[in-house]
Amino acid sequence: MLSRGRSSRLFNALVKERNFFSDVHAYVTADFDKGLMVVEGKLVEGVSMKDAEAGIDEELQKVMTELVKADELEKVKNKVESTMEFSEMDLSGRALNLAIAEYMGDVELVNTELELFRKVTPEDIRKQAAEIFRKTNCSTLYYLSNRKN
Repeated sequence: MLSRGRSSRLFNALVKERNFFSDVHAYVTADFDKGLMVVEGKLVEGVSMKDAEAGIDEELQKVMTELVKADELEKVKNKVESTMEFSEMDLSGRALNLAIAEYMGDVELVNTELELFRKVTPEDIRKQAAEIFRKTNCSTLYYLSNRKN
């Protein structure tokens, strides 16, 4: 919802509308680091890191306080389903999915994970966002260019 594709929230708000980033991504490493979410982007020249970080914070605040619209959630669920289906098309993809499920402690996830995604509600998203997107739960790392003008 936040960053998968050019119609995602972060891309629309921070790349298209506010021109803070030339590219921005958010992803969860839940398979291995439960609850770890990474937001990263490449700043447009002349944009301060402080302004860009405030823009990210504003978008995350919306997820914490506003319910996701049904059509936006359905779009995300459809993307998840297609990704999961395509990952099962060859034997190596199926083997990788089995290995990850076993590593996570429940090999049955390969058969039930899609249904878990399908059950997610807008309120579930808001509650999880409020739990995860707290300032006290955040670390910020800035990568500075060593390029000299």
